[in-house]
Amino acid sequence: MLLMSQRQLFCIAKAGIIPLILCTCSSQKLVAQSAAPSRGETLQLVEERVVPIIGGDQIDGATIAVGGTLIYWSRSHPGLVISRGTQTSRICVDQVGEPVGAAFVRADSAIEIVDARSRAIWQIFPHSDCRKVYPIPAGVAEILTAARGDDGWFIGGVDTHGVSGLYYFDSLRRSTRRVLVSSGRNGDPVSLRRGYLRTVGSFALLSSLQWPFEWERVDATGQRSVGGRPAGDWSQRVVPGGAINQTVQDSMRYWVGLAAMPLDSGFVQTIADPTSDHREIILYAKNGNVVRASSVSVPLGILATNPKSLTLIAARDVDKMEIVIYRWHWVR
Repeated sequence: MLLMSQRQLFCIAKAGIIPLILCTCSSQKLVAQSAAPSRGETLQLVEERVVPIIGGDQIDGATIAVGGTLIYWSRSHPGLVISRGTQTSRICVDQVGEPVGAAFVRADSAIEIVDARSRAIWQIFPHSDCRKVYPIPAGVAEILTAARGDDGWFIGGVDTHGVSGLYYFDSLRRSTRRVLVSSGRNGDPVSLRRGYLRTVGSFALLSSLQWPFEWERVDATGQRSVGGRPAGDWSQRVVPGGAINQTVQDSMRYWVGLAAMPLDSGFVQTIADPTSDHREIILYAKNGNVVRASSVSVPLGILATNPKSLTLIAARDVDKMEIVIYRWHWVR
């Protein structure tokens, strides 16, 4: 039996023993019966703060500093929104017309923004104006998305010949190079036109929004390493008796895969049925193997994670769109 109140909490089994539970709890501790809690760890997400979305319901990205400052953005609105505690404001409105990525830098003392309209990387410090620090090379004709790694920006773009690819801006050398051609064909499962770009450490994480919802890790030279796909037991449970075959693909054709996100001991990915509140939460080990897949009936999607502060950001649509900040713990 679960104690009921207004605080939301998610619990995701890490070792395949306890199913994911969506509950509301009277405190930040999970209060639930479990047959064998000592045989596997559970990922526990405790709601810490809810941030209303200003300027419309669309949100394309978000990130959070270790200290709790949140920024989020939408390509359809200039600038980006910064939220500190109860104070929320929009910054860089006059300089950044179409933000595609933003990140905290310099020990979270500054913010960098990649803007598709001005074709530049911008930077802002507290109590200062937004300034341009680096132009995007002319060879990148269209900027699709961007995410910052430890040492620079990964930028998904299209060249002057219409070929999409992954570019890397090295912050130390102030240079940009293409590291990967991303077509979605010929052994390249993730197309940046139909996928997501996130980072973990100094690596990019590329995720496909289409079946089979693959993702892969790529370094700044274009080398692929860890990757995963939510298959096997998960597909059989969504489609009873199924496997990776045409029946499953037909059933999942209208589902949408969201970006794979780093945790402190693996990765997490959301697969969503856009016609309902049905969401599948997939946990992966550090090597990309599926550890657990669990179902929830909550209209949310994970926007970003911060493994340093064990913080997860999700967009939730209950009567109105809002951003929810969770803190995660591994418990037994």
